[in-house]
Amino acid sequence: MENKTVGIIISVAIAVLMGAILIAIIADTINTKTSLVTYTETLDISSTRLAGGGINASVTIPATVLAHPASTSWRSGYPECAISTVNLYNQTGTLLLGTTNYTWTEDGNGALGRIALANSKALNSSTSNLTTISYQSCPDEYVVSGWQRTILNLVPGFFALAILMVCVFVIFYVLRQEGVELNTN
Repeated sequence: MENKTVGIIISVAIAVLMGAILIAIIADTINTKTSLVTYTETLDISSTRLAGGGINASVTIPATVLAHPASTSWRSGYPECAISTVNLYNQTGTLLLGTTNYTWTEDGNGALGRIALANSKALNSSTSNLTTISYQSCPDEYVVSGWQRTILNLVPGFFALAILMVCVFVIFYVLRQEGVELNTN
């Protein structure tokens, strides 16, 4: 085997390793632009707390108090970016049951919303006014159009196919340089 052939093989091996690393980076970046994000934050429920420690069920908390509400950015025009999968946890970290301990109501196209707490034992077990809320919404660089998300998700696969094709061509080139006949019959 000539030095030239060994150099080609080493170069291609390095290129394939770099390509494999790039595929992982590209796939991760694309995933952040095509998937909804779950946000978890602390929610102050003091506006609903009664003097005796109970909850005033007639007072609602607007979604605009959240750190990532869909109503405060470009997301408000897209129903795909509506706040969804809303979960509330009481002060001890116990998951509250929707419709029993709270209700989430969407306004309009789903970009806005309101949380209404129920005067239940799960919320009255502590005098703390902090509860945890988790919800899904679009990240800032979210690709809204479904077909665009599909095309972006195909990019890593086509990149892998391109790397494979280059490897095949280099293998054939090296074999031909070494005098190996490839019979295509």
